[in-house]
Amino acid sequence: SLLNRDDQYRTWLNNGRPNSFWLTGFFNPNGCLTAMKQEVTRKHKAEKWALDDVVYHTEVMPFERAEQVKNPPTEGIYIHG
Repeated sequence: SLLNRDDQYRTWLNNGRPNSFWLTGFFNPNGCLTAMKQEVTRKHKAEKWALDDVVYHTEVMPFERAEQVKNPPTEGIYIHG
């Protein structure tokens, strides 16, 4: 809902980056995934990674609720929803 979307953005703004993103809460979810690819590419700048060569890798995690995610992954993002 719009209230949940607003809550996600306000929490992000006030408390910093979340450990897990509510993907369906974004107006443009694909933009979030592209931004994640850009972030990973920048992280590997010394190795000259190209954005077009970065591929998505999905793993199903054992978490049942987003609140159970205590830390973000070392690379990429956790998503829920």
